[in-house]
Amino acid sequence: MDDLWETKVWNDVKRFFPDDNNGSRIIVTTRLTSVGVYAASDNHVLKLNLLSSRDSWNLLRNQVFGEESCPHYLAGIGQEVARYCQGLPLSIVVIGGLLSVDKTVEYWETISSSVHTLIATEDGQCSKILSLSYNHLPAHLKPCFLYFAVFPEDYDICRANLIKLWIAEGFLKPENSNSLEDVAERYLEDLVSRSLIMVFRLGYSGKVKKYRIHDLLRDFCVVEAQKTKFFVVTNRYSRAHPKDMKSERRVSICQDIPLEDYFSDSNGPAFLTLSIHCFHASVDFPLSKLVGFRLLRILNIAKMWLDEFPIEVVRLVHLRYLSLVCYQLIVPSSISSIWGLQTLILDTLGFNYSKFHLPLEVWKMPLLRHVQIEECYLPDPPCSKFESKNFVAMSNLQTLSVIVNFRFSGENVKRLPKLKKLKVLYDVEFNGWKHYHLSNIVCLNELETLEITSLSKIDLPEDFKFPSSLKKLNLSFCHLSWEDLAMAGSLPNLEVLILRNNACKGKVWEPNEGEFCEQKLLRLQGLDLLQWRADGSHFPKLRFFGAPIWRRSPVKLET
Repeated sequence: MDDLWETKVWNDVKRFFPDDNNGSRIIVTTRLTSVGVYAASDNHVLKLNLLSSRDSWNLLRNQVFGEESCPHYLAGIGQEVARYCQGLPLSIVVIGGLLSVDKTVEYWETISSSVHTLIATEDGQCSKILSLSYNHLPAHLKPCFLYFAVFPEDYDICRANLIKLWIAEGFLKPENSNSLEDVAERYLEDLVSRSLIMVFRLGYSGKVKKYRIHDLLRDFCVVEAQKTKFFVVTNRYSRAHPKDMKSERRVSICQDIPLEDYFSDSNGPAFLTLSIHCFHASVDFPLSKLVGFRLLRILNIAKMWLDEFPIEVVRLVHLRYLSLVCYQLIVPSSISSIWGLQTLILDTLGFNYSKFHLPLEVWKMPLLRHVQIEECYLPDPPCSKFESKNFVAMSNLQTLSVIVNFRFSGENVKRLPKLKKLKVLYDVEFNGWKHYHLSNIVCLNELETLEITSLSKIDLPEDFKFPSSLKKLNLSFCHLSWEDLAMAGSLPNLEVLILRNNACKGKVWEPNEGEFCEQKLLRLQGLDLLQWRADGSHFPKLRFFGAPIWRRSPVKLET
């Protein structure tokens, strides 16, 4: 039974397949994992992977020549075509049908140079088959799936950034007590189970970090998106021209193209564009003409290097997602005029060793959810009631990194009630840690990831504690004793512990009984540790262990 779409269909027909104990078997194919699991007997479910390069060529060769052998002068071209299909049998069969028409070198080279165009044609067999999967998607998943084509071909799509973009686009709606991030996670799992996107990389905890989409599916998304005016992608396979992009709601620039026509008449009526993505480093992006894009929600310039923070951006008051690469690291105080900003990402791509300076007015932006900056200073908000009446609690902020010399004062901690991910760096000489109130870290009740790097010569204090919600802890140059690490070992949810570059000092580490019960990853790097004494009660769930490096002798494990 080929291409089963609903469990109801299986319920209707399975009564006609009684088990007569005669060794018969029924094979059901489906694109939906949930349907396959439902119809399977004793969990006999086989998830098919993409074909290897060798198997792809064998399938293509059999499709074209059958039992005959392939002439040697066509073999090289055929293998190249098979690689273009990226292991997807559907595209291999379709291209094989085209190659079988004319078995000359000239014709095969023509097919090889236009594989993408041929398999993405709207009226082609591939598109018709893929459209079935797309048409069966519920309405709320269709824009989320099409959005994968915003990214360039073979792009590693970061799960966290994708979710932020979905939220900024308004694709997600809150459901009961679930956060928008939880809703997005469920959407992604649904798309994976429908075999529309691929899991590319997992984290140490088993959570997906990056996704990919097959080129054939991406090409289908590009065609469908441009047909429905959902977005336009400029690349070598797109027919879109910059002068035709003014009325597009979303624009993704994946190739070095002239943008003068697109940005002309920027002082006229507001353009309809809601999102601009630029993934090409060589594009001459005229940011000075952004004034015409008054409805813009997303400005994602991931590769192009800017000399300074573009002051024109602060006039885009509807902006929700801003990602830039800048050399000049001063962020203007007028950034608070972008009242709806949710995500702020600033980077230098390693071209500058200075640190960003955020203005005090950042504390006036209550809708901020994520602040990701290479390294930055964030001033404390005013403490008195009179001075702080316009400085609100950032009750939606979940990510704050990397903050230099951050003070965990009671006032600061109180303004960050939902913080989940925090990275801090201390790089100054001072008389003690009292000024930074590290003992208040424990008050961040929803914190899940904490990274502390101390470049100071003074050891971290021994009396501070971590919140029980912590799942990942990364310490560098903290010079804690192994006995002090017991405060991390008692955390009930800690899964990842990374100790690097003199994070702890001492030759022997002997954990206490009952510690690190949920630990899945332990990485030790650049330490003076010689002995790790552990028994069966320690680290019962440990999956990954990174041993110390940068030392002459290996660590001795005593178990």
